[in-house]
Amino acid sequence: MKQFFTFLFLFTCIHLSRAQNDKSLFIGEWKVISIETNDIYYNSKTDSIKVSKEFKKIFSDSLKLDNVLKVTKMTYSDNIYSFREDNTYSQNAKSNPEIKGTYLIKPEKNLIDLIINEDGILTMKYEFITNQLRLSLFRFDKRTTLFVLEKENQ
Repeated sequence: MKQFFTFLFLFTCIHLSRAQNDKSLFIGEWKVISIETNDIYYNSKTDSIKVSKEFKKIFSDSLKLDNVLKVTKMTYSDNIYSFREDNTYSQNAKSNPEIKGTYLIKPEKNLIDLIINEDGILTMKYEFITNQLRLSLFRFDKRTTLFVLEKENQ
C-alpha cells in the first residue's frame, strides 16, 4: 500500500511538473506566420498564398477569389496571440477587434482550450517544434486548420 501511494505521489508530481513546463512555453506573444486548411495555405513571412483547385472552382469568378485572398491576408498577416501567466490570452489583428479570454492547457493530451466566454471554447491540439507553436483546430466538418506561430522578441 505504501508503494502505491508513493507511485501515486510521484505520478502526480510529474504530471503537475509537465503541465507547468508546457504553460511556461506558452507565455509570451506569438505571431501567426502561416495558416493551412484543405483549401488555402497562407504564409505571412513570405506573403505567399496557395489555393486548392477545388477552392478555385467554388470561386470561379476571379474577383470573388481575389477578395477572399485579400481578406485572408488581412486577417492573418498581423495576427498576434498573447498568453499570460494568469491564464488569460488575447488575439490581436489589425483588421479585427481584439479577442480576450482564458486558456486551459491539458498536457496529457497536448490540448489547449481557448475560452472566449461561457459558450465559446476552441479546443486545439498543440505542438512545440523548435521556436514554433503549432495549433491544430479540428472543425465540425472533420477538416483541420493548422496555425503555425513564432514567438515574438525571443
